[in-house]
Amino acid sequence: MLLLDTNSLIDVLRGERPSLAWLESFLRLPLDHSIARESVLLRQSLELKVPDAIILATATVHGLTLATRNVRVFPLTLQNVVHPYAL
Repeated sequence: MLLLDTNSLIDVLRGERPSLAWLESFLRLPLDHSIARESVLLRQSLELKVPDAIILATATVHGLTLATRNVRVFPLTLQNVVHPYAL
C-alpha cells in the first residue's frame, strides 16, 4: 500500500496526471499520537520540516511506502520511499 505525498494533489490541481478520480480512491489517515511521536523522532534524526516529518511518520507508523516526487526531501535512500513518476 502507498502513502501519497501532497505533491500528487498539487499536480492534479495544475491539470497534470494522475487523475482526481484515482486520488479519491485512496484511504485518508488521521494524524494521531503515534504519528506525532514518530514525527518528532524523524525531525530530530533527519532534520525534516514539520509537514515533511508528519508525512514520513504517517507512512512509517502505518507500514506504508511513501510515493512522492519530492526527491530533495525524500531521497530513495530512505526506506519505503518511491518516486512514482516525473513531469
